[in-house]
Amino acid sequence: MIRANLYSTALNALECAGVTWVLMRASPDNFLDAIEIDIYIKKNQRKQAFVTLLSLGWGCLHDWLHEPEKACFAYIEQGQLNKIDIHFEVVSGGVITVDSNWFEQGIRVSPNGVRIPSESAWLLHVLTHTILTKQTLPERYFDRVRAALDDPTIVADVRSHINLVSFVDNFNALSAGDAITLMSDSAWVSGVRSVLLKETQYRRFIRDFIRRMEWIILRPWRRDFGISIAVIGVDGVGKSSFISEMQEQLRDIGFVVRTAYMGPWDRSIFPTSRLLEYFGANPLDFDQIQAGPVSLDKSSLTKKWKGYVKRYFYYFGTWIETWARFLRLVLPHRLLRRIVLHDRDFLDLLTGFRNIPIRNNLRLRQWLAQITPRPEIIIVLLNDPGMIYQRKPEYPLDVIEGAVRRYRDLASRYGLHIIITDQPTDVLVRDFIAENWRSIYAAVSGVNRAAPIE
Repeated sequence: MIRANLYSTALNALECAGVTWVLMRASPDNFLDAIEIDIYIKKNQRKQAFVTLLSLGWGCLHDWLHEPEKACFAYIEQGQLNKIDIHFEVVSGGVITVDSNWFEQGIRVSPNGVRIPSESAWLLHVLTHTILTKQTLPERYFDRVRAALDDPTIVADVRSHINLVSFVDNFNALSAGDAITLMSDSAWVSGVRSVLLKETQYRRFIRDFIRRMEWIILRPWRRDFGISIAVIGVDGVGKSSFISEMQEQLRDIGFVVRTAYMGPWDRSIFPTSRLLEYFGANPLDFDQIQAGPVSLDKSSLTKKWKGYVKRYFYYFGTWIETWARFLRLVLPHRLLRRIVLHDRDFLDLLTGFRNIPIRNNLRLRQWLAQITPRPEIIIVLLNDPGMIYQRKPEYPLDVIEGAVRRYRDLASRYGLHIIITDQPTDVLVRDFIAENWRSIYAAVSGVNRAAPIE
């Protein structure tokens, strides 16, 4: 479904549900092709609007605690982000800039049947919205703004309905001079923004205070801040390519994405882990023989006891290393509501060590996995062992077959997300995002429950 059809279906559904929506800023002639649409509805129609869009599969991204005057809905289709912002007040940057009663009184119908505000309300909204949320006036508004300011009736109407006292003189300057030049000057716009925000600072004080308190007190204890997605699987199955493609596609949509290596071997950041690597600690069984790049010969009883000690040090050292990586590489970005893509996870250790099976201490490994930070989504990449062998010939085919089988069993046991890498990587990633974008978007937007639409 292309973007225009997606928006058209949603807006028609709102009409059928009795929701009277008004296009706020965009031109009624071509607004269906925009990435984001802003519409205004009356407060008493809020519940019906929410129910209608949710029933069509749109995801609610609204944060009721911080912005009670608006709601945001999103839908990702074919890798494209589509957004509908629903306003219950004419608000920009958290500031109510236009009186809602005046805005509603001037609603009219355009020649193509779309409800739009009066030219006066539109002009005031566009100017204040640009000043509070943009750097300069978008070029698509130039002609319409210039025409509105040339009309004395519109200018007088706007001047009589400005509810921000500090904006009166600035509006007079815009109507008397070259408004397009002024609104295209980022320094002038920034200066006016500072004045407007200073006037409204007391109105915004409680909201900002709540945000800061939530950040300091509640944020570290909530489970809805950001999201981690881990990608695990047999060496050679295509994890690096998958993570790189997912990072690119998520960024193209508009998400902030970071990556972190979280595997139970290599790339240590904790001093004890490097020390264990120096002494050759690993979890392999003593009777392991040559199998791929890793081998362990039989040893004497004394060496076996030393091996036992190094093995347990390895398990607990790896657990500490995983926590250290989480605190350093993952948590800071999660607190900022970002997406963190994990290259491997502690669960890899339940299937073996670098594709080599491990028989010892399964319960210990399972217990450590339970008390290790676990991503919200864990993807297990699988493919035909023969295909993997072509990419990673340093492992014997039977070793790869066993590793694939153990990863499949792991996914079944823990309910992990299996993806078969038998298609182009970009197709696999696009399909995954299409299936999971709602939970991803809810996590990065801070929405962890249904909106209170009663």
